[in-house]
Amino acid sequence: MHMGHIMTELQLVVWNDAVEMQSGWHDIEDIKKHAITKCKTVGWLIDKNEERIVIASTVEGPADSLSGGSVHAIPTDWCQSIQPLSTYTPPNY
Repeated sequence: MHMGHIMTELQLVVWNDAVEMQSGWHDIEDIKKHAITKCKTVGWLIDKNEERIVIASTVEGPADSLSGGSVHAIPTDWCQSIQPLSTYTPPNY
């Protein structure tokens, strides 16, 4: 898999995710209090567009033949922030 456009800094992505209540019957007042959860994902930002971002926690291989693992596709409108982790000096991909 070629990822020539991979960003060379690790990113911290803060995003909202849906949370499902346990199955069964619930009081309406408890249902009204049900909330989403805030997630934090660290990894290489592989691709980003208006629809979604794709982040991989692990990449390996030479620059012309990278592979990635632990991949998340997150809807862009779920993202609260995308910040580079500038304290890390990555290899030159």
